[in-house]
Amino acid sequence: MARLPQVEREIQELELLPDAELIRRARITNGKDPQHCSSEALLSCFRKAQREGARKLANALVEMVLRRLIVRTRVRLRTRKIAGLDEATENVAGKFAEMLASDAHGKGCEPLDFFEVLFENAVSALAFDEAKRVSGIEERFVPLVTASDSDDEGAGHDAYDGSGSADNELGLTDPELRVFSTQLLDAVARLSPDEQEVMILTILGVKAESGDESEPSIAGLCDVDPRTVRNRQKRAREKLANFKELT
Repeated sequence: MARLPQVEREIQELELLPDAELIRRARITNGKDPQHCSSEALLSCFRKAQREGARKLANALVEMVLRRLIVRTRVRLRTRKIAGLDEATENVAGKFAEMLASDAHGKGCEPLDFFEVLFENAVSALAFDEAKRVSGIEERFVPLVTASDSDDEGAGHDAYDGSGSADNELGLTDPELRVFSTQLLDAVARLSPDEQEVMILTILGVKAESGDESEPSIAGLCDVDPRTVRNRQKRAREKLANFKELT
């Protein structure tokens, strides 16, 4: 999976900055400020600092990333009128922190890659998952994914609203998904890595292709042509069509 070109350029620029200047840039919350940093770029810089043992820099960057995640999570949960907004927000932040900790200890954390590529969709996926849990529906498989990156609490497009979820892609109702969630996870795990990646992005509502390089698309993120995307989608759907019988 590949980042958007403008994010790659931004990361290259930020990595050349002294630590103090990078931290100053990270604290800019006005998304219209030309020196504002995208969340994807900040997370990438945090992970680099973490790998290199630059604890002061890593701590400063992760603090800003978490603040952004909390703001976005509250917006998404508030629009769904979730009871216990503070607790639900803490649950989402805690899950994200667990991902960071797992990644730091070398256990691997593949879903976190979606945060580094598509922060907005990734936050929306976690928030939607928490909203489902609070509503009494079992937590289900939500690997992660982008939209515009802005720190204004009222701004930003909630690109993941559940409309591209697994039940629509596979023809399942919510009750069926609860019953067959284990089988679904097993079936997805049996897909090839390329098919898994494409199917996850498809479920999360990312377009197969786009003529605008600033707009995320499966073809652009996976660095393949649109025809390849459609072929992988077709193969994955065929394999998942009868996943209830695969256990």
